[in-house]
Amino acid sequence: MVSHYLSITVNLKILTIFIGLSLLLLILYFSGIEEVIRIVLSSDINFILLAFLTFLLSVFLKSLRWQILLKSVKIKVPFSHAFYSFNSAMFLGNLVPFKALEPLRGYFLKIKFGYSFSKTIPLVLTERALDVLVYILFSLITLRALIEFLPSFITIFAFFGMLAFFLISLSVLLILNSKKLTLKFFMLISKLPLMKRFNREIKRVAKNFSIGFTQLKRSNFLFKVFFLTLLIWIAEGAIFLLSARAVGVNLAFSFFALPLISILLGVLTLIPGGLGSIEAIMVLLLSFLGFSIPQASSAVLIYRFFVHLCENSIGAIIILQVYSFDVVREIMRNLK
Repeated sequence: MVSHYLSITVNLKILTIFIGLSLLLLILYFSGIEEVIRIVLSSDINFILLAFLTFLLSVFLKSLRWQILLKSVKIKVPFSHAFYSFNSAMFLGNLVPFKALEPLRGYFLKIKFGYSFSKTIPLVLTERALDVLVYILFSLITLRALIEFLPSFITIFAFFGMLAFFLISLSVLLILNSKKLTLKFFMLISKLPLMKRFNREIKRVAKNFSIGFTQLKRSNFLFKVFFLTLLIWIAEGAIFLLSARAVGVNLAFSFFALPLISILLGVLTLIPGGLGSIEAIMVLLLSFLGFSIPQASSAVLIYRFFVHLCENSIGAIIILQVYSFDVVREIMRNLK
């Protein structure tokens, strides 16, 4: 039954990736591929270099945040393995909707050091909840700058999208904050037809899960994690502004969170990594600001080259060179 579920997930993954790539090709087609290539090739190399350096800073900060989260529950690993586990799981997470495989970063540490996998899951959920809260905070700043350029229906859609994600993040934090709610949540999961056979294992996971979040709350690391989250998404915004500046799309700093608005809306499509949908939304928003479609597409493609292709390439290289695909096969066997 679990194998059947995994088969459905794989088929869904293939379908959504196909849809995402089709959207990306349509964007290029309607932008004029030759014009986009011309603009990208004539881009300012100085801004490209600055965007690349900022991207490296972002990768460093994300791995550092993960290492600090691990320390909060007394899991001490070298920075190199925080870097390896984080980026490997990011790559795998981008292959499926909602980054559902991202919690596997804890599994890589279990294989290497023997730490409890279930103890790391609340760390990932807390990190993601903080990410979404910062997404919304920064998106509101950019939405305020965008509002005079956008049709009212897009503004309303963006607002309700942010509200939905805010409520989801708040619910996650409330469940994590209450041992009683956490146990009830896992008991509810254990009653699902697919999960009944794992009832005893789920109870053990729930206990470790609760211990992990309690240790995180009692540590003094939560403020550091939130501060790093702010820095990470400011850096991501800077990558976008520098990528845009490289092709002559000059934007005020208040538009730095335009990618975050697009991510929040793109995730609603269920396409892995938002591939295609995020690019389409970003191009649409830039066109409302008065930039030509080819110019907007060029800016978006350079930005996504850094934060999607480069970031995923790092994860894929780590899996090949550090863990090998034997580890991934072992993970999939355990999931079955």
